[in-house]
Amino acid sequence: MNLSINRDAVAGIVLGALGAFVAIYAYLSYPLGNMARMGPGMFPLLLGIALLLIAIAIFLLSLMRQRHAIEINLRAGGVILLGLAIFAATVDPLGIVPSMMILMVLSYFAIPGRNLIATILMSAAVTALMVVIFVYTMNLHLTLFAWPL
Repeated sequence: MNLSINRDAVAGIVLGALGAFVAIYAYLSYPLGNMARMGPGMFPLLLGIALLLIAIAIFLLSLMRQRHAIEINLRAGGVILLGLAIFAATVDPLGIVPSMMILMVLSYFAIPGRNLIATILMSAAVTALMVVIFVYTMNLHLTLFAWPL
């Protein structure tokens, strides 16, 4: 599927929506205080406004640029979203290690022509690295294996 789209314009719109959301949420949810005694909502409000201003500048500059045709791979996006949904559904009953392996092997099917053996080896290496970083280095209490009975 090919679309003629200006990527900078889309980036400006997405960044602007994020900035507006952050600013509105901070304004409605946290006390702002004043400039002499800033409350917890002042920094997120100012950050959201700054993001919105940068997004407006990006969007306006993008209107002066030429559009480029890009290809959207619906199969890859669908398979990756399916993998994330399956990961979310299997992380409690199976544990983080099998769920991570399932997610990464399912992601293999997003792009045809990949080597399955290399994908399994890379999945095992990334899962092991994730366990070392999050469980042993950061001391997070994650259930590694929880096989259902």
